[in-house]
Amino acid sequence: MENILFSFSVMAPLFIMVLLGNQMKRFGFLDDDFLNKANKFAFQFAFPASVFRSLYTTEFTMESLRLIIFSIVALVLFIALMMALTPKLVTAPKTCGALIQGCYRGSYVVISVPLANNIFGEQGFPQLSVMAPTTIVLFNVFAVIVLSLYSDEKKKVPAKKILKDIATNPILWGALLGMLFALSPFTMPTVADTVLGYFSALATPLALLALGGQLNYKEEKPSVKVVGTACFIKLILLPAAMIAAAAALGFGGKELFALFLIHGSPTTVSSYVMAKEMNSDAPATSAMILFTTFFSAFTMFVGIIIFRSLGFI
Repeated sequence: MENILFSFSVMAPLFIMVLLGNQMKRFGFLDDDFLNKANKFAFQFAFPASVFRSLYTTEFTMESLRLIIFSIVALVLFIALMMALTPKLVTAPKTCGALIQGCYRGSYVVISVPLANNIFGEQGFPQLSVMAPTTIVLFNVFAVIVLSLYSDEKKKVPAKKILKDIATNPILWGALLGMLFALSPFTMPTVADTVLGYFSALATPLALLALGGQLNYKEEKPSVKVVGTACFIKLILLPAAMIAAAAALGFGGKELFALFLIHGSPTTVSSYVMAKEMNSDAPATSAMILFTTFFSAFTMFVGIIIFRSLGFI
């Protein structure tokens, strides 16, 4: 019972905020302009500050490097496997690309990081933070590659644009600067740390309200098979495979839990924006976001109970 209550106490606040954002948008208390600006502020200022703050006190070790390498190799292999198998399940190219993106691209910033903060508090969760740079880069690069390959119009995205989008990603810069600061001999001034703390505190509530407000019920209804497959792979198969592989390689409980938070989180809202921009299957992507968010309330709840019962958190 203690583990159930613990899991509920860290999960409930996040999904209550998502529900509040959804209902406040529905009843007109929040509009699209506010949601867009809140989302923009969270991703350009609040989350970079949060990621920087969680990384600059982190002590990097060989185990950290091993975890980063594992996460890169494992994600690349998973996406390659999805690209080989998905066309056998889905015939429409656009839907094929949307399904692959929906199965691997999780809500690292909006769900994984806030959950870690709820569980570990001020001490942070370095095992999750050290994977921020590579996770952000891989999620975005492969989204462009996959959606380009499976677009009906074969819409090409210039390599220069891909590089620019990555190079100007503020969360990535927050992660890189945090790592550099952690490796330097300097100490963060108290005033600067306090200001960063203020910005960090704004990240989660703003992003969760925006997530709830942006969940779309009115898109064209996609295939139940496609959405069901995405939910199963994203919330169960992918995190289970990542955890099993990492456990077989001897990673500890904290590292396994970090992989669970990243790969067991629901499909990110930004995948919808990418799907529309790349002429992919936007309605299917919207449905994947909606239903993986809904079902992740249960799967992540159970996952936290299991990790807590095993003494990993």
